[in-house]
Amino acid sequence: MVTGILAALGAIVLVLQAATRLPAALALFVRALIPVVRAWRALRDEWRRSGSKRD
Repeated sequence: MVTGILAALGAIVLVLQAATRLPAALALFVRALIPVVRAWRALRDEWRRSGSKRD
């Protein structure tokens, strides 16, 4: 009985720790995507410019 309660408390602590770290990790992920999106837009714009020159 005591082991089950301790296991449940441990699981709750792990879930809470993961929940507190998730927003920070998500923010880092979004910040890392910003340069990728900018590069993709620049590449797309260059493709459009070079495509219009070929016509």
